[in-house]
Amino acid sequence: NTGNDTWETSINVNQYPNGTVLNFMIRAWDASVNNNTAQLTGTHTVTVVKDTEPPTGHYISAPTMVDSSLTVRAGITDPSGVAKATLYSTIGTYEMSREEGIDIWSVTVETDHIATNTTFTYNIHASDVWGNSGQITGSSGPVTVIRDTTPPTGYYITAPGVAGASLGISAHIEDPSGVAGATLHSGIGTYEMVQEGTSETWSVTVETGHLALGTTFNYNIHARDGGGNSGQVTGNQPVTVDDREPPKGGLVNVNPNPYNNLVIQAEFDPDLSGVAWVQAKYKIGNGGWQTKNMLNLYSNHWELNMDIRYVPHGTRIEYYVFAGDLAGNSAQTTGIQPVDVTCPGVALTTWCAEYYNNTTLTGTPAYSKGE
Repeated sequence: NTGNDTWETSINVNQYPNGTVLNFMIRAWDASVNNNTAQLTGTHTVTVVKDTEPPTGHYISAPTMVDSSLTVRAGITDPSGVAKATLYSTIGTYEMSREEGIDIWSVTVETDHIATNTTFTYNIHASDVWGNSGQITGSSGPVTVIRDTTPPTGYYITAPGVAGASLGISAHIEDPSGVAGATLHSGIGTYEMVQEGTSETWSVTVETGHLALGTTFNYNIHARDGGGNSGQVTGNQPVTVDDREPPKGGLVNVNPNPYNNLVIQAEFDPDLSGVAWVQAKYKIGNGGWQTKNMLNLYSNHWELNMDIRYVPHGTRIEYYVFAGDLAGNSAQTTGIQPVDVTCPGVALTTWCAEYYNNTTLTGTPAYSKGE
């Protein structure tokens, strides 16, 4: 009885060969003079597994440059269960701990007391519940202790000089200790930037639609790292609120009778703040409207190439183009363009793919692949 109404026992099964199947159940009796007994569980089956191999593992995070601390993470597994993992290094030995619910073990080692430019190495040893142990990772290679005393560095990726309904700004920002945050400082306010995933790109969109046309202000970006260093990482960029118009453009090279591929092409007039994105909105037959992003192939030319091999002969497709600029203005820029899928020499309600692949398809033709 280990307390709190919990009972346990340990049975040595070392004498049984590998693969032996054992059955057990639990019975209990009370402390009365009658010794009332009962079987509390059903029969459980276990198999004796003679595990003679140590755990296996690999690094998940193995830094080679550190400042005030080193965090190492590794995936470690064993059929019998991992009992212990230890980080061995030339600066000391440190017990690792298992992250809750997953086969990842980690440890954080303080390195702020170690002299700058010191190098050391580390590896990981682990043992399972049967006592099998060994080194499970290779050497980390030389790890260098640095003292990061400089702020992050960066440069603009997108830095518009003209704003409209909004102003979208992005920058590449990096630091050996990791970028902890970035802020846009401007003449109309201060705005926190957001990291895009795990990349080194930080961005922010500032609403400027409430500002009068002709308003001019400057902006720049400040950033801070994990060591508390901060500073301005870009130059000052002037911007004028002068663009309240969405991009203007039209369709080009329209093919009224496409087959196999539908190529949607559009070209745009020069935009004060620059065309940022273009989308094709399209409807195949009686289906609903769908959206695909178009690619900027060159200069002011945007294009989308769609596979329509599985669209039946005679199907009508309608599409138009929607575009936005870097100032946040967006609108439908073309009218709705109808085209009819026309496969040479084939009967109505026949797939173009049937004609070109010389195969026989059965059933009612679908309006799109997968339908």
